Amino acid sequence: MVTERRITTHNTMGTTGTFFTFIVLAVLISCMIFVYYREKRMRELYESFKEELTTVELTTEVLFEAESFDDNPNEQDYRNQEEYFTTKEEIRNYIYTMSKNQPDERIHFMVSKEFDEEDILGICKDLRDFNGGIGYYSFDDYKGVEDDSVTKSDCMYVGLDYICSDEKYVYDSIVNSVPLPEDRPELNEIKTVCEEFHKEYIHEGMSDFDIEVAVHDYILDSCEFASDNDINEHVYSSYGVLVDHKAVCEGYAKTTALLLKLEGVDADIISGYGADKETAETEKGKKTGHMWNQVYISGSWYNLDTTWDDPDSKNLVDKHYYFNLSDEVFSMNHTWNTDEAETCSSMEMNYFKAKKMYFDNQEELRGYVDTKIDAGYTQIVFYMDDPDLSEDAMSYIFEHGNIESYVIGATCTGIYTRVVIDIEYL
Repeated sequence: MVTERRITTHNTMGTTGTFFTFIVLAVLISCMIFVYYREKRMRELYESFKEELTTVELTTEVLFEAESFDDNPNEQDYRNQEEYFTTKEEIRNYIYTMSKNQPDERIHFMVSKEFDEEDILGICKDLRDFNGGIGYYSFDDYKGVEDDSVTKSDCMYVGLDYICSDEKYVYDSIVNSVPLPEDRPELNEIKTVCEEFHKEYIHEGMSDFDIEVAVHDYILDSCEFASDNDINEHVYSSYGVLVDHKAVCEGYAKTTALLLKLEGVDADIISGYGADKETAETEKGKKTGHMWNQVYISGSWYNLDTTWDDPDSKNLVDKHYYFNLSDEVFSMNHTWNTDEAETCSSMEMNYFKAKKMYFDNQEELRGYVDTKIDAGYTQIVFYMDDPDLSEDAMSYIFEHGNIESYVIGATCTGIYTRVVIDIEYL
């Protein structure tokens, strides 16, 4: 009996202990779960706060409003179409629409066999812009189902891959906080230089014209035109200008657009030929194309050629000859498809005119020269389209009475005439 009571007592204690242990473990597990989820929530709140803080900092660092590919893409799938394009306008409109929406897949369409590969590639080249362009293509006979409307002998199948530009990636990263591709470390280098430029050269209260001058001069001071030995993939992008410091016209134009857009100044990239109209038409097959910008300043569009302003590329005395020109003036030595570009009809924000160094008539010029002489300048520089520099026209210089002699030198830049007056006083 005693043994039986001991066994009974032992079992009761074991059951009680097991139950107590279970309660303790349950409480501990509950605490651990609570702590885990509490820490997880804190981390989520912290990341959210950090992201909001970063976004605020970025949007205060840049002036341009956010924009990206928000338009609805063209839903037609021309891989299965029963009709094909028969005009360049139809082809151009379709490629333009699709490329503007940055498609994830290849652009497909069919064209009449009246067109060849060179025709299609020519259209693609004209449609390159800040966002990107065509990087790969394929041309084949149509392999779809033949019927009464489509036959293999009628059309050609075209496949085009759109490639987003380095500049668009960097722009969206800075303005829209879009992560850069992890496999493209060079984009981080471009982004860093853009942010450094903003901090060092852009200040509160600057006008769009002031920002344009800062961007223009920074590019010319930090980059040189690439020689034949320098040619690589980077000379065609902002990486060549901002990191390697060597680029061709495409790199100059893309960098100009990127830095201006980041500061809220609208800018386009224009493809054409850097020659007068007659030369471009007669030697078009032999000449290399050219790229520059159109910039929106103070309510008007202007032509801006950063490349041709670079003394390294054109051996210029001044670096603002091609800064904000009208179409009329710019077309003296540039040719482009004006239907695909903005109309630039003003010269008001031309660099030399904005700096009070460009004159439309002799009366304005005299006022400028008189002011400089009264201030004691020994050299006076100005710009005009067709200045009258004869002795009769400039005789008013001696009316000041303290002039011993003066010498006038004039150089035609192909756009306007640069005049230098060296003065000796009594």
